[in-house]
Amino acid sequence: MLALTRERVLLFLKSLLFFTIAVQFLQICRKTLQKSQLILIAFLSYLRDQVSRLMLLVIWKVIK
Repeated sequence: MLALTRERVLLFLKSLLFFTIAVQFLQICRKTLQKSQLILIAFLSYLRDQVSRLMLLVIWKVIK
């Protein structure tokens, strides 16, 4: 069961990395984006930060 949990954590971390790269790419391209798209990028960045904090808590619980 613990191995399955670690696999899920690793899969989630890979997904988070991909999501982070996508948000960074959008931030680089922001000069050509409209205001509504910039608001979406800001929200996605906030969401990414919140999910990162949650995952650190989950990883801490799994390791402990």
